This record gives sequence, C-alpha cells and structure tokens, in this order.
Amino acid sequence: MGQALDTSTGPSRAEAAAFVSNHSPDPQDLLPGLCLLTERWLHRVSAVNRADILAARIHLHQLKAMTCALVAMFL
Repeated sequence: MGQALDTSTGPSRAEAAAFVSNHSPDPQDLLPGLCLLTERWLHRVSAVNRADILAARIHLHQLKAMTCALVAMFL
C-alpha cells in the first residue's frame, strides 16, 4: 500500500495537471482527463501488486514442495 501512495515515482503535480488538461476536450470539464489519469494510475498500481502477489504465490508453492519433501524424508 505504501507504493500506491508513493509520489516519488509518479508525475509531478504540474505534469498531472497538464495530462488532465490535455486529455479533457472541454477546458471547463476536466473529468475525462482526471478519469484517464486515475485509470492509468490504477493499472500501474495493480500491475505492481499483481506481480508481487504472483511472486509470493510461487514462493509459497516452492516452500510447500520443499516442506513436503523434507517430511517425506523423515517418514
């Protein structure tokens, strides 16, 4: 969760404001650009978390296999 709130790897406020403005056809309605910025941020954050979850799942699978092998050796 800390990574999701970490602003050091994301755009600056000026870059975010420019992105929102550039992706909003009506200068009075910034919602389309804000939605697109939010969507891209969610994709980036979920991709990081999904990779972490997959790595942890693989690690747990390997740990389970090693544990089963050790138990089998002593039975």
